[in-house]
Amino acid sequence: MFACIISDKEDALEVARAFSPRVQNLSSADGTLGFAFLIDLAGLDRLLGSPVEIARKIVAQGASRVAVAANSDAAICAARAYTGVTVVQPGRESRLLGGLPLDLLGLPPE
Repeated sequence: MFACIISDKEDALEVARAFSPRVQNLSSADGTLGFAFLIDLAGLDRLLGSPVEIARKIVAQGASRVAVAANSDAAICAARAYTGVTVVQPGRESRLLGGLPLDLLGLPPE
């Protein structure tokens, strides 16, 4: 499982690292997303609870958006699209993400 967090606070990296040492910076150079990080949640359930509980704890620490999904791309797209805590259930990714605009993928225009 993965969690993508998006925050407008500069301490978002410290928040992400408080939950896992496996953090990838997704922040865009132009700052359009604010501060964004992908967290690998594998194995954290024994320490911190279910992925949903972890997501709620991250929001309590100040992140404005947290999405949890079985794969990183689904977590990133859901965090970009929805505020608060979003859980993408395995096998239901297309139902939640299928109608979203393609620009959420972060692809170059060409």
